[in-house]
Amino acid sequence: MSKPDYDIIQVKDDESLKACVQCINKGFISVARKFNLTIKSAPNNGVFLNFGKYKSEVCKGMDVYAIFEGETVLATVGLKWLPQNTVEVLRLAVLPNFKGQGLGKMLMGFVEDITYKKMTRDPHIESFTIQLGCIAEDEVLIGFYENLGYSVQAVKTFKKLPHDVCFMRKTVNL
Repeated sequence: MSKPDYDIIQVKDDESLKACVQCINKGFISVARKFNLTIKSAPNNGVFLNFGKYKSEVCKGMDVYAIFEGETVLATVGLKWLPQNTVEVLRLAVLPNFKGQGLGKMLMGFVEDITYKKMTRDPHIESFTIQLGCIAEDEVLIGFYENLGYSVQAVKTFKKLPHDVCFMRKTVNL
């Protein structure tokens, strides 16, 4: 039996953004449990995200993309366009029942494709960088990104977080 062919759609309306928040909340549950995160210790973790905060991130320039099945968001990712030919990946999430089916990999491939298309519009740009941050102790997630060609750039400790943050990136030459 073949896998379904999903489209990745840019999300702009509030109802679809709310569906993305639900996907993020559910997608981050296992990580929150694994690393004993609470709303007090890690209030910005996706498991605790609410619509108001997410809408604020969108209003500040984050683009949101999602894979839908009907009205349900199966997977989602946010992109923030930064200076110096850089895009930041934010809040990549896949619903628990759909993990391991290639949706995260599909979204990351889409991130590279859309960034490539945007960057090649300017003939002076020779390369671009995609960056992200994740829990430094999450070896599975770090391995996922490493398999896609991302490399660890730094691991930092933040006083207000119960875990270190691993910063990763991939540079693509045009």
